[in-house]
Amino acid sequence: MANHSGNCGDLGYKVYSSEDLELNIEMEYIADWAYREHRGSHGSYAQVQFYGIAHGPVAPSIIVTVEKSLNVDFRPLTVEAMADDVISKRLKLEDSKVLSRLETTLLDMPAVDITFAYKQKDR
Repeated sequence: MANHSGNCGDLGYKVYSSEDLELNIEMEYIADWAYREHRGSHGSYAQVQFYGIAHGPVAPSIIVTVEKSLNVDFRPLTVEAMADDVISKRLKLEDSKVLSRLETTLLDMPAVDITFAYKQKDR
């Protein structure tokens, strides 16, 4: 579940199994990375963030978020349409750009792997 370009050497992997039942995932992650599970305010979402060692001002990360759906009548969207929606929202952030977009599979289901660059505001 890692996207590598160039020579990454021999990466080892560990298996993550969520403690939070709402996340309900198991996946491999790079062995020298750390992870943290998090709950949104009032349990609004469950999240796990995997993060690697920072190289300069940038640190690699993978974030998986599960949140409850609203009872709104949306027309079914394709994975590609959902990816386009995420991209259009992220491109509104300061200095944002899409670095890569790859159609792939995740848990034997269609998925889109999108890598962004953007400026994050200090809190």
